[in-house]
Amino acid sequence: MKILGLTNALTDYVINISEGNIVRFGLKKGGHTSFRKIDFDVVKESSFRKFVGGGPCNTIRGMNALGVDCSLMGVVGDDDVGDFYIGTLKNEGISSYFSRIKEGRSGRCYTFISPDGERSFSVDGGVAFNFDCLKSDVPLCDLFHFSGYELSSDPILVWDFVKELKNSGAKISFDLGYAKGVGRNLGYFEKVIGIADVLFSTEEEREALGDLEGMLGKDTVWVLKKGSRGSVVYRGDEKVDIDSVKVDVMNKNGAGDGYAAGFLVKYLEGKDLEECGNFGSEIAANVCGVEESCFRLGKVLK
Repeated sequence: MKILGLTNALTDYVINISEGNIVRFGLKKGGHTSFRKIDFDVVKESSFRKFVGGGPCNTIRGMNALGVDCSLMGVVGDDDVGDFYIGTLKNEGISSYFSRIKEGRSGRCYTFISPDGERSFSVDGGVAFNFDCLKSDVPLCDLFHFSGYELSSDPILVWDFVKELKNSGAKISFDLGYAKGVGRNLGYFEKVIGIADVLFSTEEEREALGDLEGMLGKDTVWVLKKGSRGSVVYRGDEKVDIDSVKVDVMNKNGAGDGYAAGFLVKYLEGKDLEECGNFGSEIAANVCGVEESCFRLGKVLK
């Protein structure tokens, strides 16, 4: 099996932060805060730990660590951060089909981890939302994985690319990932959901779509992620409740991406929905139980 992913190639700059500084920085705990609203002078960039990121990138790295042949597409600038991103993928044995924008600034996602393991984000996108990479020839794949973030970056271009892959026989895996992007691009979200073979969503994302169930294809596997309350997997009239795996939480960052990696590996092996969901929960727990684990899925899963 050959897996291809598309990601907004954001390098994560991660720092542990106190509850007091969440308030001081004006961060929305557990959510996104405009990059322009944060005074980065109070935290030197050298205080951050740096890792490659982007939800689909985390899932692809997880699947690769589980022994699946994986490739990834995206866009970075012609700078040190871009070198770091592509070099990390190469070191992990993941083929990269990236465009590099001369004099462009590679994207960054600043991730603040509070003492309870909750995440707060601020994004400096740079060239990460420019999908020139989709205009180049790419290899055929058995499954293509991406998220609502990528769809919202360039709905027309991404939809045309996904449709072409679907027509070539590839399965489509789509993680909604971005509740706020739904309203601006509802028509394209509905199109992708209608042809997706596997769909991942949270309860918030489901609510943002309104009639998500009415958009699903008849054979679509829909995974509703409920955090510590587990997940529910649907396919037609079939419904399977999946328990979460209990773990001492060190960091929730990447748990959903790890779940998707585990689920998709078993899905591609033809396992039943219960086994797919249980393995997804196991990988998610492994991610939560190790500090900074979403950035080191290979080490966690091995």
